[in-house]
Order: sequence, then C-alpha cells, then structure tokens
Amino acid sequence: MAKRNKFFNIYFVTAFIGGFSILYLFSFVFVLNDMSGGSSREVKKKFCKKNPHECNVTLKRLREQKK
Repeated sequence: MAKRNKFFNIYFVTAFIGGFSILYLFSFVFVLNDMSGGSSREVKKKFCKKNPHECNVTLKRLREQKK
C-alpha cells in the first residue's frame, strides 16, 4: 500500500497530461472539420453581403491604409 501511494502522484500527473493531450488533438479534428466544411467561410460571406464596405479589399484601399 505504501509503495502504491509513493508513485500515485506520478501516475496521476502522467494521466492528467495524457488526457489533456488527447483532448488537444481532438480539438484539431473540430478545427480542421470546420475549415474543410467551410462553415467559417459561409459566415464571412453572409457578413460581407450585409456589410460590403467592410469586405471591400482592393489594392487602392490597401495602399491608402499604408499611407
């Protein structure tokens, strides 16, 4: 029993780090799915239809912003 308690902290920390590493990897699955599905792109399209002046990116406008 004493030997098990001696290493319990090591096992707990290792499992904690491993669990969050797996959750971190799963987050990439959701991000890549969102990017490949284009849902963020659809939101941007809808925003640009409602606010065309916010999405108007031209070389002339970019040059004016640099000055």
